[in-house]
Amino acid sequence: MIGRRTWSKPVSVAVLFAVYAAALAIAWPIADAALAAGDWESVLFADVAATGFVFLMALGFNNTSVYDPYWSVAPFPIILWWARIGDPDLARFGLMAFLIGLWGARLTANFVRGWPGLHHEDWRYTEYRRFGVVRYWLISFAGLQMMPTLIVFTGMLPALAVTREPGNPFGWLDAVAIVVTAGFVLLETVADEQKRRFDGDGFITTGVWAW
Repeated sequence: MIGRRTWSKPVSVAVLFAVYAAALAIAWPIADAALAAGDWESVLFADVAATGFVFLMALGFNNTSVYDPYWSVAPFPIILWWARIGDPDLARFGLMAFLIGLWGARLTANFVRGWPGLHHEDWRYTEYRRFGVVRYWLISFAGLQMMPTLIVFTGMLPALAVTREPGNPFGWLDAVAIVVTAGFVLLETVADEQKRRFDGDGFITTGVWAW
């Protein structure tokens, strides 16, 4: 438990919604202003700025888990931005956007479902608190927040290509991508539900997790 106050879950979710809405409100005009630097560069600047804001909110609430939804929330605005300034084939982009949105919605809902509230911090983060306050927040900023942002951004670069190739017809690689992405969304859903139902001690070693 972080601090002394226990936050109710509805209030905690409302706070997170406000944090990410504000982060988007900060990132969008920054991406617009930095557009002259390039398509991916403008999003990178905005992504870093949004992460900086979320970090300040995590610092304010003394809880690095404020950043946790960033993994699943950030990709959808990124592809919308690239589509806005690009000229994507609507069919290819629509299918990609649907799958990314489905993946993000599922993962975000899974986080919210299992998250007690702002008084709770992921145990993997609390382990770093033994290094002291200053070093903990340096680790939080660089390793637990900014680094994942850069990983997610790098993983989104193929989506940029889709928004820049209006003339390419829907092909077999698109079909493979749809099957793989939808399959992994299903696999993650099954795995998370099995883990949620697991009532044993230690790590789950049955079902999907046994693989």
